Amino acid sequence: NYKVEQQDTMDATWFILENYHNSLNYKEQVSAAYLMYSNEMDSFPLSYQIGLRYEHSDVEANYVLTNERYPRTFEGWFPTLHLSYKVDEERSYQLSYSKRVNRPRRWHLVPFFSFSSERTIFAGNPNLNPSYTHSYEFSKLNYWKKGSFLASVYYRHSTDVIDRILQAETSTVNSVIPFNIGTSDDYGLELTGSYRPDKKLKLRASFNLYHQNIDGEYGGQNLDANYVSWNTRWSVQYILPKDIIFQTSFNYRAKTQDTQGEV
Repeated sequence: NYKVEQQDTMDATWFILENYHNSLNYKEQVSAAYLMYSNEMDSFPLSYQIGLRYEHSDVEANYVLTNERYPRTFEGWFPTLHLSYKVDEERSYQLSYSKRVNRPRRWHLVPFFSFSSERTIFAGNPNLNPSYTHSYEFSKLNYWKKGSFLASVYYRHSTDVIDRILQAETSTVNSVIPFNIGTSDDYGLELTGSYRPDKKLKLRASFNLYHQNIDGEYGGQNLDANYVSWNTRWSVQYILPKDIIFQTSFNYRAKTQDTQGEV
């Protein structure tokens, strides 16, 4: 149930704001089946894993007061392939492919999920389609007695990308609504390492440098975006007396560009 009320400045009575009152029944059923097979060759240091998943989703949003129903059905096949070549006990190479689905979340579908001010309306979109991503990755993994290091290059292609679009409803009111805007291509390099000099201290760090190209359009508006960005994360964990664990972390995300501005 959702309702926004405003108090009249003259007689102090409360009244319901139009378009901000409804009752939502939301139902989501996801059925899936998957098969996976893995093996390691005897004559060659190569192991592989092959998987296939089928998924069927039934989603319905029912707005009770306005008697609106939005049934949606999503289905598809999702294959995965993972190859690993082990050079020796310290080095291995990995190659993988997977297809993934990003279904619209509940808050993406509800027509009015937030009232932040009279000037900005955050609304959902019950007609959203899921976004599908094809992901390819090649990596090298090094193991040592006190740590490990993983270097990966990847490429991801996504369709029906979901993005929140800012639009002017009137001269003083803006709406922010998610839409399927187009495709996205991501290329990146990711480095991850861990080091444990003794039993009490553990260090971890990661770095991700990537290029994203969004080819988007909605309502005749060009929503293309093309940028390079990076992020990094460090963490330190130390075991104190009486098995108390102290942990601190640092996370940094550089400037990115979405379809209507910079973050």
